[in-house]
Amino acid sequence: MRAHFGSIAAGFRIAVLLSLSTPWAAFAKDLTIADLRARLPIGALGKPLGSRVKVTATFPSRVMLLENPIEISVVDGKPLATPLFITVKGEFQLKQGVTYHLEGYEAGEFSGPASWIEPERQQQPFQYRPHFVVTAVLEPSQN
Repeated sequence: MRAHFGSIAAGFRIAVLLSLSTPWAAFAKDLTIADLRARLPIGALGKPLGSRVKVTATFPSRVMLLENPIEISVVDGKPLATPLFITVKGEFQLKQGVTYHLEGYEAGEFSGPASWIEPERQQQPFQYRPHFVVTAVLEPSQN
């Protein structure tokens, strides 16, 4: 019996160490709205949602399924490994062939049909949809 208890304790220690060393340990409990109010999640731009950022962006040259899309290539002076395509919100019109230097922040919403309404839906399901809110156009320049 004693050897059995020792192996259970060893297994428990291994399970605890594994759970502490994996990123999944952060999801041990359900995420609530109160959690989001206490600490904002990191968005697609790599900053907490609502953080002031400066981006370099262009109007995408290919057709996108996004409403009013931009292609962000630089965030706070650091080039992105892969450009980010995101919906832009603000009071200005995007033009093809223009590089924009914008100030703003990332926000977003959960939207789309709920999975219980359309369980087979593959495109545009209920999910987080980020957008970039422009607070200032710093420098548009012709390419």
